[in-house]
Amino acid sequence: RFIERVKALTAKHYTSITAPDGKVRMVETDAEGWIKNDGTQPVASGVKVECRLRAAQSKGVAPADEWGWRDTGTEWSITHWRPAA
Repeated sequence: RFIERVKALTAKHYTSITAPDGKVRMVETDAEGWIKNDGTQPVASGVKVECRLRAAQSKGVAPADEWGWRDTGTEWSITHWRPAA
């Protein structure tokens, strides 16, 4: 059982996204589906995403083009994101 738990914790997880260029891509996520923000809009404009913000890890859901993807160093900077369910 220990080995199974270690494998589960270290397993890589992926999700598909539609990138701004319209191509579908697979991206690596953590176990909960969160993807680290690299400072660029990761998905097509109309795709709804959930974002975690620096401010006490608060969250919000909105279309990708409504978020400010660059890290401004403020409490409202996005740290992680994932496609909204």
